[in-house]
Amino acid sequence: MDAPSQDDLALYTMDDILMTDAPSPMATTTTTTTTTTTTTPTTFDKNEFSFLPQVQGIVQSILTGENSDEIGKAVVRLNERMDQARLLLQDLPGLQYVKEEQEAILRQESAILHHHQDKLKRYIQLPAFTYGSE
Repeated sequence: MDAPSQDDLALYTMDDILMTDAPSPMATTTTTTTTTTTTTPTTFDKNEFSFLPQVQGIVQSILTGENSDEIGKAVVRLNERMDQARLLLQDLPGLQYVKEEQEAILRQESAILHHHQDKLKRYIQLPAFTYGSE
């Protein structure tokens, strides 16, 4: 039996839903543990993308004629920082979308949210939830 869609659930009472999901007393139960990981929004310090001071230091070292090994090490450190910044940018969610697509997705998800909020308001007004509050 297929699971009912979100719109089909509006046709069922809470008793119908509970009865279809309840296991049979004769059924054997198996407990499974599911671990869910929540992803926190990627945050970063804007200084991670500030390369100008490092570039200025390298240019200054070249102009003053400092040790070329130190200059080479500074360039390698700059390249590593740029690679880290590039990796950080690649991990940002939604990067593949242009601004207009992101706005369209936001409007669509907001409409879904409002739809679910309206459903919740209607469900809360059902007699099963308002019975003892009068």
